[in-house]
Amino acid sequence: MSNDDDDRPVGYGVSPNWLIRDPDIPLHVKMMFVYLSGRIGGTPGGTCYPSQATIAADLCISVSTVKRTLREMQERKMLEVVVRRDGVGRHNVYRLTHDPYGGAPHRGVGSQ
Repeated sequence: MSNDDDDRPVGYGVSPNWLIRDPDIPLHVKMMFVYLSGRIGGTPGGTCYPSQATIAADLCISVSTVKRTLREMQERKMLEVVVRRDGVGRHNVYRLTHDPYGGAPHRGVGSQ
C-alpha cells in the first residue's frame, strides 16, 4: 500500500509534550510534525512519501505553505528530506529526525 492511498486504515499522529509546550515552535510546524508522524506510523526511523499536493489537500493549506513549513522543519533539524528519482519522476521521502514516541529531542533541536 502506498503512503498516498486514500483508503488506508485510520491512523493517528503523535504530538509529544515537548513539541506542544515549546513556545518557539510555530503552530504550522507542530501540525506538520503530527501529520507526518501519522503518515509514518509507529515505526522508529520510518519514512513516508506523500506528495506536497496531498499534504496541502489533507491539511487544507496551500502547496506554498507546505513547502515553507517543510523547509522550516529542515532548518530546525526536525525533518530530513531525501529526493528519490525513478523512471516516472521524482518524489520526496520524509523522515522525522527524532522518534515522536520517545522523549524530548536533544536541546536546541526545535529552536532555530
